[in-house]
Amino acid sequence: MKTINFHKLSLIKTAFFLGLAVACLFISFFEVIAPENSLTNRILNFLGYIIISIHFAKSLWYKYYVSYNKKGLTIRLNRNILQERTFMYKHLKDVVLEKTTISFQYRKNLESIELEGFNLDDINKVHHLLNSKK
Repeated sequence: MKTINFHKLSLIKTAFFLGLAVACLFISFFEVIAPENSLTNRILNFLGYIIISIHFAKSLWYKYYVSYNKKGLTIRLNRNILQERTFMYKHLKDVVLEKTTISFQYRKNLESIELEGFNLDDINKVHHLLNSKK
């Protein structure tokens, strides 16, 4: 059975890590701690870019990925990032689960997500997330 990795997006956590990266880059660029081209500035510069890279590459680590927050969710069911879909809760209507297919109306279009081969718990969680109008 295939499993989906779920990730709840948090503004506080995102702001903390990106703020830390920006602080590292700011300190290294303006040479606040040490003179130019010192080991300290190079380490801070490297650390800032590593934090940013890890933050934005997290969603690419998993083949099946769902990220969500209070406004909507993003679903990717394969490695192709161009095929991921984002749904806002305010535009979702009539979410129905039939065996392994979730059907719903999104912005006046009928949409369906085929989840055959996935764990039943994951299918139910995706259905619950699409159904929750927070």
